Amino acid sequence: MGVDSVTTLEECAEACCNQYGTCDTYQFCNTTECVDKYDSLCWVGIYAEDHTYDVPGWLGKSHQAPPPAPSTNKLCNEAWCQINTDDASWRTVDVPHDFVVEGNFTDAADIKHGFLFFGVGFYRKKILLPSETSYNSSTHSIYLEFDGAQTESTVYLAEHLLGSHGSGYTPFSFLLNDTQAQQLFSLNHLLLSVKVDSTNPDSWW
Repeated sequence: MGVDSVTTLEECAEACCNQYGTCDTYQFCNTTECVDKYDSLCWVGIYAEDHTYDVPGWLGKSHQAPPPAPSTNKLCNEAWCQINTDDASWRTVDVPHDFVVEGNFTDAADIKHGFLFFGVGFYRKKILLPSETSYNSSTHSIYLEFDGAQTESTVYLAEHLLGSHGSGYTPFSFLLNDTQAQQLFSLNHLLLSVKVDSTNPDSWW
């Protein structure tokens, strides 16, 4: 996620520290090429070894930390993430999927964004694990991982909020608590619901 009004490496590091629990890596660049090319000189987000690269001109640090445990207290109160919602009329799609590109081109939209309006997409998927899969809470951990979603993502599992993520350029994951993990093996399926809000694109054009 780009951070505006940051002019020094120290300020960029502080911006990451101020988002404790949701930020564990930052990069800063103030070379002429960066100033001319990027909207922001400071980028903060979640660390992932296979998505974090050494880029000439960029300075930064990162540390590996497990994702925060999901909250089980916040329940879904909207139809898109409720189990009993009739989604028979919803279209089946394959991911990666881009609902913005599927929109209508119009001169009223921003030229930098391809004359397309950015909106909100909703996704639902029933998760069913093979019956022979074994799970032991003392030796296993279960994570729900996303390669990326642009921009603000909100994720529910079985109507319980797992959490949210605010950048389209960084992967994110959620550690399931023991109750949620056990449900994956004891129930026929669990409903995964994701809201993707792209109305404030993360330097996306």
